[in-house]
Amino acid sequence: MALFKLNNIFGGRYLLIELLNEEASTEVWKAKDRLADDAFVVLKIHASGKGLEENVVDQLRKAFTLSNYFSHPHLLKIYHFDFSKQEDAAYLVLPFYHGGTLKSLRDKDHTFSEKQVARVLSQIGSALEELHRQEPPVLHRDVRPENILISRPDYFVLSGLTADSLTGSGATGPVTDSILKSSNNTSPDSRPPESRGEAPETEPSRDVYALGAVLFELCSGTRSGSLSEGNSPVKGERELKLPEHYSAGLKEVLMDCIREESTERPTAGELSLKGKHYLETGSWDLSENTVPDDNNKLKRVLPYLVAVAVLVFFIVSAFWEYQNNPLKTPKEKLRNMVSSGGQENKDVDAMLIEVLEQERNELAKRNTALERKNRQLMYFDSVNTVNLKSQANLILQLQGQPQPAAGGPEQPPAGSRVQKARTAQTKAVAASSAPAGGVNRIVLTEELEEQLNKISDPRISGQARADWKAETMAKFAEGAVRITDETDGTPKQYSPGIFLNLLYNVPHTIEVKEVKSDRNRKVTELRLTMQAKM
Repeated sequence: MALFKLNNIFGGRYLLIELLNEEASTEVWKAKDRLADDAFVVLKIHASGKGLEENVVDQLRKAFTLSNYFSHPHLLKIYHFDFSKQEDAAYLVLPFYHGGTLKSLRDKDHTFSEKQVARVLSQIGSALEELHRQEPPVLHRDVRPENILISRPDYFVLSGLTADSLTGSGATGPVTDSILKSSNNTSPDSRPPESRGEAPETEPSRDVYALGAVLFELCSGTRSGSLSEGNSPVKGERELKLPEHYSAGLKEVLMDCIREESTERPTAGELSLKGKHYLETGSWDLSENTVPDDNNKLKRVLPYLVAVAVLVFFIVSAFWEYQNNPLKTPKEKLRNMVSSGGQENKDVDAMLIEVLEQERNELAKRNTALERKNRQLMYFDSVNTVNLKSQANLILQLQGQPQPAAGGPEQPPAGSRVQKARTAQTKAVAASSAPAGGVNRIVLTEELEEQLNKISDPRISGQARADWKAETMAKFAEGAVRITDETDGTPKQYSPGIFLNLLYNVPHTIEVKEVKSDRNRKVTELRLTMQAKM
């Protein structure tokens, strides 16, 4: 029975929406990441309530490290490893593939074309080659349909890599619990003959055997145990039985993968190369069109030579046109004459003086235009000053206070009602007329704090809170905005999108400490404290 329930929030972040698998202390859930716009992910959760052993957390950490050691496009990369104190559970976060697995296609009686088989050989063979070329080699140990994911109809990813995949001196030893489908769960038909005894097998050829067994199973439409029940060739006495629409070349490739002698099997790199060759040529025989003669080489190189020749022609033509262009300005011609001739010439001197005079006149015109623009700005600045004074007098008039005399403002007694009114109107005028870089930060702080608390108030309708969230998002500046939560003394930083999503989904009480903004009154930095509402 599953320990976690449908629609529960795990780790304060992930909404559990479907139980994908359950065994021993492991539950595999499809979930939505509520702090990442409800993106789909897969959670592998190992909980103490279901018999979590002491070494499970360490094994999960090693599996995460091993996954991120490789950067191969067809090896599954684990997003995140963590331990949730609330649920007392260690867990991994993995990508979710909508295409499912090869097992899901097999269970639906999907018929694999020879081209699809070639893609699996090319991509998964390349992933195994990346593992096997390490020193010491890394063995997958659990190649089966459940561990081959489908990202797109023509794109496959190998999963199920665990810490016990290491061999040699770096081996961690067998895993006693089921960690990401350990090798102890490998189906009998995908295990090579040499690994069916008690002695562990550390040769990369066992992964090749398993991949061949998986593809035979998918092509023939059989289920687990088919190879061990008589279809596996023993010393060449039996042959594979594939449907007639598959070629003899594919049959030979799969036969080579499940040879009785491990030394007679191809490497993962050879399988990948054969899959790529079939996709390009339609043939499994690498000897066809792999060693072109001299004529073929010339045919392949000739288009590149023609392209280079055309490019050189255009470059030479452009250079010649530039050097002989009659439309050059007198200034350009003059500089060419001076730099190339280097001789004294009265006509050249006269032309040079004329050109310099023209440049001086152009600079003088630019200077005049700049001075005119500066005078306009000074005029508008004086007009704004007069308008501000008029606004201040109007406020005093509306409040019933005497206006300052023309010779200068009359100073009322300190603390009087007049002095307080003037102080209030001065602050109001300053807030309304301050430059972009000097906004009234007190008003902005109170306004932002009120709006954030509304977004996080579950008593308000979701539509209204969503509108406020969008309105608040528009108040943040573009680029690197820092939102710092200083609630427990350890600053936590959020991006605006994740922070507003958190407030919208989880009720909080917000107290804004400091707001920094740019010249456009856009928030660039926000310091606050936030308490979750129980």
